[in-house]
Amino acid sequence: MRSAIQIEVCGRMGWFEAIVEPSKSYALIGAVVMESLDLVVEPRSQAIYPKPRSELPMTEIG
Repeated sequence: MRSAIQIEVCGRMGWFEAIVEPSKSYALIGAVVMESLDLVVEPRSQAIYPKPRSELPMTEIG
């Protein structure tokens, strides 16, 4: 099923189109989402971080 979903990672949030598979218990985040949220991957620690010199606001919305 294809639908719009809200994703929040490292305090950054956005709406994206996704293919939702009800039988899966995990999500795969692709390059488009990572770039749109201005996130980077640290391969050694296998972690995701906000880009250090990001121009996106760093405050919580809510």
